[in-house]
Amino acid sequence: VFVLVGATMVGLRMRGVSLSPRPIFAWSSVLRVPSLLFLLLVVVQCVAAVARSGSWIVGVIGLIAYLAPIPGILIGFAYARSTREVRKLIHWYVGAVVVMTVGIYLSRAGYDWKVLDAVGAGLVAYTPTGEQLTLASGFFRSPEFAAWHVAMATCLTIMLFLSHRKLAAYIWPTAIMILYLGVALMFTGRRKGIVEIAIFVLALLLMITYFRKRAIKTALILGAVCLATVGIFAVTEIGDVLGITGYAARGSNIGITEADRYQRMSFGAIKYVIQRNGWLGSACTACIVRSS
Repeated sequence: VFVLVGATMVGLRMRGVSLSPRPIFAWSSVLRVPSLLFLLLVVVQCVAAVARSGSWIVGVIGLIAYLAPIPGILIGFAYARSTREVRKLIHWYVGAVVVMTVGIYLSRAGYDWKVLDAVGAGLVAYTPTGEQLTLASGFFRSPEFAAWHVAMATCLTIMLFLSHRKLAAYIWPTAIMILYLGVALMFTGRRKGIVEIAIFVLALLLMITYFRKRAIKTALILGAVCLATVGIFAVTEIGDVLGITGYAARGSNIGITEADRYQRMSFGAIKYVIQRNGWLGSACTACIVRSS
């Protein structure tokens, strides 16, 4: 990843493209102070991590984890100079994911190719009734990677659909694309992909309600078409023929079985960290205790 990002940044500089954050701050000056405070906090915490652990590697990992998005933001801001460029990039990404997703269906069809196997031992999951499910990865080589990219492509497909002026002409092609990606997502067995799409759609509908009220009707029609298409698999034997019934059952109960996990891994995690390390962090708390 570092080689790819570094090569991209060098290529941009050779073409005379500035990678300074100044245009971002000029676009919204309120970002300057929070950004500087964030950088200062990350540096202080990394120094504290090195002092506490005695390993500079721990500090470097912290810097990488928190500062790695910054080159991505600078590259994205330098590249996205027009709507046309952004749309072209999204089309290329969705097209690549569509091609890669073929591997998931080939794996489910029984093709025993090494390139379709997951790296390592692979993953299994279980339906609510205890049936074991083999999680497909296809050319992505990992169910986690497959689920993330397929879910992301689904979100971008919905966004591309709503960006067209003549929405009615794209309803069925978009529904077929979402169905193609959605079934593949089910075969990966990673329900976090479903959550990703649900959160994206909710946020998108809220923004549409505020910015583009006329598109709500078409968005709802698209949702109804997709639900009706998925419903066909639920009330007919097509799902059994394709072998998707067990995966659909696992994904359909996500709100019931994972509600406690969401709470523990979101707001609950913040409470746990504060209770264990204090408001100032474990390193600062330890220093205060020693000094007292």
